[in-house]
Amino acid sequence: MAKRGDLQLATGWLKDVIYIEKPELCACGPNTEWTLFVLDADGRSATQVKAHFGQSAGNFVEVQRGLKAGDRVIVSDMAAYHEYRNIDLR
Repeated sequence: MAKRGDLQLATGWLKDVIYIEKPELCACGPNTEWTLFVLDADGRSATQVKAHFGQSAGNFVEVQRGLKAGDRVIVSDMAAYHEYRNIDLR
């Protein structure tokens, strides 16, 4: 889930940022972009979005654009579904 809060880096703190657990296989780093799926409100489907990342700390990465706090994100490997804008979950 995308969270809003403070993220501790080796060089200091990022205050009041949106961050998520690093997605599987993601080379997440400053100024990178990654395609993620965000669960819809009912949890039965997911929509593809592009997330733009900033700094990372441990298993977490700052999201600069593409997600909002509270978004439920699929962080497992979704490469097989890259061509689909929306997917149904069962």
